Amino acid sequence: MTTRSVLVCFLLTAACEGNQGDASIDPDSVVSEEPAMTANPTELPPMPEYPSARRGHLVVVTAGGTDTIQGNWPASAQVCQEPPALLVRAESPDVGFVVLLHRTAEDTIPRVYRVAATDSGFPIPPAAQVGVQQVTERGVSGFRGVFGTVELEALEPRAAGRIAVTLRELESSESRQFAAVFAELPVQPARPEDCETLRGGAPNEEPDSSASPIGGQSLE
Repeated sequence: MTTRSVLVCFLLTAACEGNQGDASIDPDSVVSEEPAMTANPTELPPMPEYPSARRGHLVVVTAGGTDTIQGNWPASAQVCQEPPALLVRAESPDVGFVVLLHRTAEDTIPRVYRVAATDSGFPIPPAAQVGVQQVTERGVSGFRGVFGTVELEALEPRAAGRIAVTLRELESSESRQFAAVFAELPVQPARPEDCETLRGGAPNEEPDSSASPIGGQSLE
């Protein structure tokens, strides 16, 4: 499985669902102490607590849905200078993750990025997108984040942060809660083709503000 296909799916499959909201967020938002909740809390279990961090890895736990994901995977952090962006990637033969932060030149760290689900293209910065591909006995499933936050706690020389989002499956619309942390990821330049993909996706949606931080634990 290649995480590049998860990145490209933000452009190619976003039309499968309508935009989840168009309200901008306060650029002075402080880092939350707790994960985010979905706008429809009765339809899903509570957001899991953040898992314990592991240096150089993305550590993930999910709740709800048909197949849970729990474990840790070696991860990488890559930056584009134009447009300003951070890509966190992790993958194995049966699962792949991409966390994409659309940044601005004025961004300061720490910072909260709201997850955005767009009709097409990429969201207006600052915003976050989360994509997951999972291989099970039923085949390959693709998920994207529709509510929640990504908190970037450190960037250079090593990236760290935590994620609390609601994922929605692209074909069935099945949802699950997704909590994750990444820590001590050496930051490297992104692949030129990925930065080119970001330049080619016209920003046309603002982040969803329907999710609000409500529960969890600090990254150690």
